[in-house]
Order: sequence, then structure tokens, then C-alpha cells
Amino acid sequence: MSNRSDRRGRVSSRASSTFSHEIEEEEEESQRRSDSGRRGVRLERAIERELRAMVSDDVRDPLARRARVLRVELSVDYRNARVFWTHERGERERAQSYVRAVEAALDRCAGFMRATLAEALAMDRVPLLRFVYEADPPEVWLRDESDGDACE
Repeated sequence: MSNRSDRRGRVSSRASSTFSHEIEEEEEESQRRSDSGRRGVRLERAIERELRAMVSDDVRDPLARRARVLRVELSVDYRNARVFWTHERGERERAQSYVRAVEAALDRCAGFMRATLAEALAMDRVPLLRFVYEADPPEVWLRDESDGDACE
């Protein structure tokens, strides 16, 4: 008989304490996210709306204009933002080199976007923008901005 389980398959207290420790860590992380949850969600939505408008209206780079902002995820301390993007082009344009070129164009525009976000949202500290390509985004991410506002 091992020290991890008995004949009936029950897990020993040592193994279950490891499992419960993992659950506690997940709950703490969840609590940290929910403490600032409402502010974080509002800020993510506001940044997402502004970035969508900027990419379609203000950005001059033709490659960057092809990107479609899907959603924004802020870090817990609001210093970093992952901006998920895709495009609505055909299979030919989904080539790895094309994606890298669009991502490089977005990276070049990041300074302009941050400055515009600081002005539009009256933020003292604007998060660093990191662009993440989403090849096959979930259907929920593809809904229009007007669909998302209906739930507020």
C-alpha cells in the first residue's frame, strides 16, 4: 500500500493538502482579480473601444489598419495590456509572414496609441500594449461593439 492512497483509492492527507493548496492559490488569484474587477473590466472595455476606433480611423499604417481589435486583457497592476487582434482577410493573408508584418506595424503604432489613450481616457499611467494574434477567435470575441454595450 502506497502512502498516497489506500486500497479503496482514497487520497492521503498529504496528497489532498497539495491539491487544496493549489485551490487556495487559484482562489487568491481570483480574489485579487475581483477586488479590482469592476474597475478593471471598465478600463479594459474603454481601452478596447478606443483602440478599435484608433485602428480604424487614426492609424496611418495600412498594415496596422487591417487589424481588428478583439479584446483587451489588463494585468493585475494595470501596467501591461494584451491586445488580442485578428483580421478578416482570406487564407492567403493568414501566412505567418503576413501576421508578423501586421504585428510589427501595430508595435510601431503602440507609442501613438498609448499617447492617444492617455489623452482620451485621462490616464496618468497608460499600460504597455502587447499585441497577440488570434488566428481563430471564439465567436464571442467577434461580436460588434454595439452588441457588447447592450449588456451594460
